[in-house]
Amino acid sequence: MPNISLGTVYRNLGQLVDNNIILALNIDGSTHYDAVISEHQHFQCNSCNQIIDIMLNTTKFISNIELETNHKIDGCQVHFNGICEKCINN
Repeated sequence: MPNISLGTVYRNLGQLVDNNIILALNIDGSTHYDAVISEHQHFQCNSCNQIIDIMLNTTKFISNIELETNHKIDGCQVHFNGICEKCINN
């Protein structure tokens, strides 16, 4: 749609985020949008900059932090970075 403005695109993305249809991630100062809204983590490749979803069970990790800090944690987002498998094999 060449006639659509960037303002319209970002306004609609904001509405999708507000309605919990997509996630907005701030990675290295840039906003990335993710259609996977279930709890998961992210890996960013230092070589190709690709962002890859990682499905980790963080229940035990969160429980340990709650025990150590006496906080009630509702969610967890971890951002890993390194070299992805594709770049390692090239």
